[in-house]
Amino acid sequence: MDVIFGKKIVIRNNRNVNNVTINDIDKSINIVFPNVDIKQLYLLVIYNMKGPYINYMMANIPGCNIDRGKIVYDYIKPTLSEKYVISIYRQRYEVNIESYSRNKFPLKEFVKEGNLQLESIAFF
Repeated sequence: MDVIFGKKIVIRNNRNVNNVTINDIDKSINIVFPNVDIKQLYLLVIYNMKGPYINYMMANIPGCNIDRGKIVYDYIKPTLSEKYVISIYRQRYEVNIESYSRNKFPLKEFVKEGNLQLESIAFF
């Protein structure tokens, strides 16, 4: 997975290559996950490590076609005072997440109940 803020690559192939600054997070985020099965569906999540708050979530992404996924929670820029995780999970079927609150999202339970498989993870 690659994570790009504006034009600055922060994570390349799941490894941090540049530090994130306050100027970086003010720019748009672009996430690329090229080595996936095009016949599978994926879930993308950005969340705060300290709490169950979801900064961004997109579900039902067909292969690497992130433009065709369903945005569950719009992107909220993270703060630099916290650590964040970006995860990509393989879905076994289409998921419906609308009944959950982004403020208290039970990610561990959701992953277990949905039988989601972790494909990629990165931290910043």
